[in-house]
Amino acid sequence: LSSSLLCAAVSAFATSRSYRQLSPSAAMKESSSSLMMSSSLADEYAIRTQSNMSNELRWDFIPINHFAENRDSLNEGVGTLALKALESCGHHIAQQESDKMIAHSLQCEWTKSGSNVWSIKVDRTTKDTDEGNELDCVLSRIMVQCALSKITTTIPDGKEEAPNGNNEILLHVTLPLPEGRGCQQILFSNYNYDDCVRHLFTPLNSEYAQKMELVDMVNNNGDVLGSLPRPYVHTYNILHRGIGMIVTNKSIFDTSSTPDVYVHQRTSTKRVFPSLYDMFVGGVSTSGEDSTWTAAREVAEELGLKRALKVLEEGGDNTSLDNPLSDELFQC
Repeated sequence: LSSSLLCAAVSAFATSRSYRQLSPSAAMKESSSSLMMSSSLADEYAIRTQSNMSNELRWDFIPINHFAENRDSLNEGVGTLALKALESCGHHIAQQESDKMIAHSLQCEWTKSGSNVWSIKVDRTTKDTDEGNELDCVLSRIMVQCALSKITTTIPDGKEEAPNGNNEILLHVTLPLPEGRGCQQILFSNYNYDDCVRHLFTPLNSEYAQKMELVDMVNNNGDVLGSLPRPYVHTYNILHRGIGMIVTNKSIFDTSSTPDVYVHQRTSTKRVFPSLYDMFVGGVSTSGEDSTWTAAREVAEELGLKRALKVLEEGGDNTSLDNPLSDELFQC
């Protein structure tokens, strides 16, 4: 048999548009201009992100059920409603209508308080007196990263700030905690981005922050909003990037006959569909990892087919006609 592979880059509902490996900070800088109005997903909410000022971000939490067209739509399933919410929140919603839909919001502001010293504050705004929950605490730390991406590219009056090598920025951050609020002081540079992210999440769960791999939260355009420890992604169904691959015994573009699909049995410890057979090979993209690298890594880990990963590690061109993920992977 010869095996060819189709690689489809998917996040929970969004595709990745990157074809090279980026550092998280570089990916966020590339996407910072798209943060004027976008959307994402977390838990039971569609998150509408807005930036109307050079030093302010607002994230509105809108329950996904608000996007059901009628009562019968509530039976369509969470996935269908989430897709509708993701698409709708990415566009302008009339102020009167949105005020009725919003459950609560997170407001992030930042100011320059000295030479390379910045203060970032995130507050929870709500119509009731409920205290913030863990989801607010997690997403407020993503907002800090969004603010940081703007700080490192612009100054408050909108003028471009000249790149300056390894300049360090001292951040004074005030953020929600499950009980009350907390302050952190973080020294950031382009060379310690992951350490900065882990430091942000340490007050919430030090084990997650220090030991778990980081995953990127993305918006409806596939742009990176920020990174967080992987367990939070699954706990709150946060929109993120991953890949799914179908392995067949012949090219899927050969219409003369239907190809056979390789299936494998999932382990009994999987969170969803344990012990069942799966037609996809794939997994979650780690922070800063582009889709082709994720595909090569996953097919190596799950099937033991390491040629594609080896080609990329040796500097192969993953956009050429002899793409290792499109050619035959093995013969037997």
